[in-house]
Amino acid sequence: MTINAQTTCRVTASILPSLTGDELIRDHCVIVVDLLRASSTITAALAAHAREVIPTQTPEAALALKATKSHDPCLLGGERGGILIPGFDLGNSPREYTIANAGGKSLIFTTTNGTAALHHAAQLGAARILIGCLNNLHSVTTAAAASNLPVHVLCAGTHGAPSFDDMLCAGAFLEALESHSCRTAEAGFDQTLACIAAWRHARMSGIHASLMRSTGTALANLGFRTDVADCAAIDSLSGIVGEYHPTRGVITRIV
Repeated sequence: MTINAQTTCRVTASILPSLTGDELIRDHCVIVVDLLRASSTITAALAAHAREVIPTQTPEAALALKATKSHDPCLLGGERGGILIPGFDLGNSPREYTIANAGGKSLIFTTTNGTAALHHAAQLGAARILIGCLNNLHSVTTAAAASNLPVHVLCAGTHGAPSFDDMLCAGAFLEALESHSCRTAEAGFDQTLACIAAWRHARMSGIHASLMRSTGTALANLGFRTDVADCAAIDSLSGIVGEYHPTRGVITRIV
């Protein structure tokens, strides 16, 4: 990744929320990435005309919130350990979120890693929080670059450990942001370079094949092999950009 002499934004990345300092989040436009699968599924739900997505940190919080919305069309969605949570309507597979299932409804959503990353960005004072995946790569890139804010790409990780799939997706965003004259900043530079390296490796080896050698294998073993292919498709949901509004506690489609 080259660094341009003239820039319109400064960009950094981190491979885990726990490795992300306040200075990389506060007053930034943060792109939260949980490629397999929370950010991909949230994007699919918004593409299916879900009214909003309400992320919660625990299944118990999701169930309690739904109990207060008895008069609203509302779904419970998400996973623990990659599988459907008992009592929930839908899991964490993008293919589950069709217009027939999700259209016009509020989705209360909780996952093992992704929703925690959203709350982390909010707690550290992000100015804006966008939902990023490969399916909406260039649409989110355009929105982030247009924010006139420094940009940070935050990987959700898996159970507190770095996740190669998130890192390669973050690297894709870093490369795409370069076309908007963004430059990498010195803060967190090692993590930024690691994401760029992951993306370059995946691009050379094949994105789907790279995912199947990492987190994708566990999903395939759970019966979600098609999800891996769906999440690897660049710009398959072009034009869909979700933004998390912490003061309201909801994600809505802004594009």
